[in-house]
Amino acid sequence: MKKTFCLIGLALFVCVLSFSNAPACGDKFIVGPSGARLEQPNVASIPARILIYRDVTSDTTSALRDPQLIAALKDAGHTPVTAEGMEGLESSVKGGKFDLILVDYASVQKVRDELGTSTPHMRLVPVLDRTSRHFLSEAKKEFTVVMNVPATVSSVLSTINKAMTVH
Repeated sequence: MKKTFCLIGLALFVCVLSFSNAPACGDKFIVGPSGARLEQPNVASIPARILIYRDVTSDTTSALRDPQLIAALKDAGHTPVTAEGMEGLESSVKGGKFDLILVDYASVQKVRDELGTSTPHMRLVPVLDRTSRHFLSEAKKEFTVVMNVPATVSSVLSTINKAMTVH
């Protein structure tokens, strides 16, 4: 008799545990495992031809010199090309058609002056390194889309996608 009560008690306990997380009547949600995360793959929604300008006269260490940036852009489906110095920039712009130019914020005015209006289809995307929120908002007012680093791969790709869709 004791054994039967123990088995019944155990069965009730298991039943109570299994139904404790059951949704109420009328709930229309699909409940999955609590630890599951849906992550989007790092794939470009609009593949871009990206020129990465590196200023040789600047002594700042820039995220644009990070080889992982180029690898991440390639993995996402973009076509990144690097240009060193103004001569490299001029020959790259003449030799190819690019959608975006990633440039260190310290050099963006120099690049803008050099290119002038000869490349209206290219969008300059300044890269700011560990800047204050106020400075970042000022840069966004001037350029609409800016990249703030350090950043995750998904954040970088999101910025690139935004630059491709903003007119």
